[in-house]
Amino acid sequence: MAEIEFKGHRFDTGLIIVFTSCLVLLIWILLKLFRVIQTPLIFEMLPIITGLAMIFGFGVSAGKIMQVIKHLQENDKETNRKLESLINEHIMLKADFKHYARYKKSIIF
Repeated sequence: MAEIEFKGHRFDTGLIIVFTSCLVLLIWILLKLFRVIQTPLIFEMLPIITGLAMIFGFGVSAGKIMQVIKHLQENDKETNRKLESLINEHIMLKADFKHYARYKKSIIF
């Protein structure tokens, strides 16, 4: 899902869904405890609906985290490949330097 930017801060929409659902559920529970809400059965489903919305929000956030982890793993593999090529080049350079040092000693009498 998209990120929302507000006053220089970035917010994940999945987390916004989770916190909004928690807030609605908390308000509903408080109003129900103080008997402000006398509702029919259809409105008794509100906690189930907000609970499902919270699960959906957690799923979205977890999916985004998994995408970041996958991207980091791909970058790690690419970095390891580049490091291996650098190590091979370093070994070749050391071997060339040893041959150069021997050649230089043989030229100087």
